[in-house]
Amino acid sequence: MEIFINPAKESQYPADSKAILSAEHVAQPKSMLAACPVYRATRLHELADLAKELDLGTIFFKDESQRLGLGSFKALGGVYAVARLVEERAEAALGRKPAPAELISDEVKALSAGVTVACTSAGNHGMAVAAGARIFGCRCVVYLAATVPEDFDLRLKEKGAEVVREGAVYEDSMALVRAACEKNGWHLVSDAAWPGYEAIPTTIMQGYLVMAEEAADQCAVAAGLPTHLFLQAGVGGLAGAMAAYFHDRFGTAAPRIVVVEPAGAPCLTESAKAGKMVAVEGKPTVLGRLDCREASSVAYPILVASADAFVTIEDEEAFEAMRRLNAAGLKIGESGAAGLGAVISACADPALRAALALGPESRVLLVGSEGPADRALFEKVVGASAD
Repeated sequence: MEIFINPAKESQYPADSKAILSAEHVAQPKSMLAACPVYRATRLHELADLAKELDLGTIFFKDESQRLGLGSFKALGGVYAVARLVEERAEAALGRKPAPAELISDEVKALSAGVTVACTSAGNHGMAVAAGARIFGCRCVVYLAATVPEDFDLRLKEKGAEVVREGAVYEDSMALVRAACEKNGWHLVSDAAWPGYEAIPTTIMQGYLVMAEEAADQCAVAAGLPTHLFLQAGVGGLAGAMAAYFHDRFGTAAPRIVVVEPAGAPCLTESAKAGKMVAVEGKPTVLGRLDCREASSVAYPILVASADAFVTIEDEEAFEAMRRLNAAGLKIGESGAAGLGAVISACADPALRAALALGPESRVLLVGSEGPADRALFEKVVGASAD
């Protein structure tokens, strides 16, 4: 594991970030989710035995593997983004803003029937967009790169999505779906952001704030607010939303925030080092949902202002975390286990432990962002069934 201590960390959450992503922005996605019959807060576990072994106060583990029955935190953002698109279309047609429960009415679904939403995905975001399209009556097209596990084809089709396999890697598929949206008049629902395309990625991250609020409230009821957040990142949507919520809500009492990336795709780490967004060439990594070469232009400013450190881990460090979690009864995929992989490695190295101020009083919050996405890999690494 390698570490970069962030010199650009700000003591207060920046006003420009607060305007688009803050604790106040959780209200609208919460109101929409309240109308969803399958919504419930995901569980927060305390890994007491592992915390004792690592000489930490406690380890909180937010298990997103059951989120809305879709297996990932991405469900919060993708479904919410489609809901907002449908809401805007209905408001324009009806001359009034529909109530959340109206979005699944026959009247509004009829208005949505001509809408096509599209995205590229490493798997879980596509599942969320497909689920949102099915709920609200839209058509959905998902582009998948060659690196995405074959299991996702069937799972996406079961949700009613049309699957297009094009592109060697994520970035190739993104270029292709952007071109298809422009040509066909589809609505691009991407969780990656770039200059000129930031509104929908921001909406998606606002959906993730629901997870952040759940976790903060659950920790407070349990052993107390966390002192540390270890947040794995691809383009930075999950990490950015969690960091925004905690930094904004708790101010100077906010926990230390550590962003965790695969050594093969350290786009946020390298951007933080450079003081500006940069693309990375990277190297092969099996942490598929984190294998991103460019950061989100929405997430990056938030993270560079709120993160105390950026760390990179090797695949094997995530594998060790998967095995530890399975022993604790939690089936979490390689990308979802990355945060714990960083904690385990940091605690084994006195210099890293000191740099991150980890000790017997530390309360560490982790997000198990997904279940086993690549079932064959999970069973090979863990030596147990993914079921």
